[in-house]
Amino acid sequence: SLDSLPPALVPAQPERAQHMSSILEEMICCEAFLHFIDSGSLLRKSTLRSVFDDHEFIGGTINFASELVEYSVGRAMERDVTSVRLCRDLVEALNAQLITFDFRNGPLRRKYDSLKYSLRRLEDILYEQSLLQDGGNGEPFEESGSQAKKPRIEPKENEVAPSSAADGASQPVSEVLDTAEWADLRTRMEAADAARETVIKGCRDAQKLAKQAVYSVHRGSHGKAQQQLDEAMAKLRDLEPTVVEFPTLRPGSFSNALEEWAEGALFLRWRTKKELSALDELPLVRGGEFIGGLTDLTGEIGRYAVACATKRNMEQVRECFETTSMLTSSILALPLSSGLKKKTSALQQNLRKLRTVLYELSLAQAGRKLRAPPSSSLDEAPRGGGGDEGEDA
Repeated sequence: SLDSLPPALVPAQPERAQHMSSILEEMICCEAFLHFIDSGSLLRKSTLRSVFDDHEFIGGTINFASELVEYSVGRAMERDVTSVRLCRDLVEALNAQLITFDFRNGPLRRKYDSLKYSLRRLEDILYEQSLLQDGGNGEPFEESGSQAKKPRIEPKENEVAPSSAADGASQPVSEVLDTAEWADLRTRMEAADAARETVIKGCRDAQKLAKQAVYSVHRGSHGKAQQQLDEAMAKLRDLEPTVVEFPTLRPGSFSNALEEWAEGALFLRWRTKKELSALDELPLVRGGEFIGGLTDLTGEIGRYAVACATKRNMEQVRECFETTSMLTSSILALPLSSGLKKKTSALQQNLRKLRTVLYELSLAQAGRKLRAPPSSSLDEAPRGGGGDEGEDA
């Protein structure tokens, strides 16, 4: 039962991983199936624990609709057309509700496309059953099937049997799902979409200011860079209440803007004080965003090192190399998520480029105008004997 699910096993959004959301959708699908078998209606979200969000409930409900197709095939083989019609009515009512939703491109939109296929398949099953003839006498096959195949539903004492069980008619939409609950669900989804647009626009402006701050640091305009970072943080703070209200909006634009801001703040601190800020010194920034900012920082340090190398400043280039080397070894030792692991290749590449710049600068200071050999050949041992000795022999 979903009620026995330990809360500790289900992290809150947005920390919940994608595979966890998929598992929760399958649990909703199973619970909805059991509820349908018992009542012939769609499971209500209000009966579930608050651990399931709206997207997971809709996804699990659409998965349940797909399972109804397989269930209907089995009932059709038993000539139980009443059950097939009930499945069709439920999926049709569900589609009538979801068609009013404005789904964004993504997994939920693709799931909704599968719902239309499920409805069409149920219609086909009903049509195929209507082609059957009873005993070859030319009369249409009865919807309820033969008495031996007809599902028997005995009403409890003092309880009126539903009309659909008695005459095989379709259930009204209000009986198979709660239209008021789905209207509330649509309203919440629309509010989340409006908040999403607000966050995306605000993050775009903040991210632009953070990038400009990085360029200002490269030009030596540290005061202007600090002003741009302050303006960017002010915009992000304005968006914070919206992100708190809709936690699923933090991954994506808001997190990327914070990562860009952290990169600018770290780069400014390193250029002015030759030290790196701690995580608790960066407002709103979380661990993953901090690591992402540190990783991107190595790229900016590499650009600064090239500028120093053109001035033959060996001391600054060596400091850039040592800082990048320290960051690389520290970050690679962490248990990174799949998204951050993708950045480790850029991290190592930045370190190799700095090593090459440092090597070429050492050659230039020694008075040799040679480029560094490829990094892959630096560690290769010479093969064979000397060329002169071979010719003499």
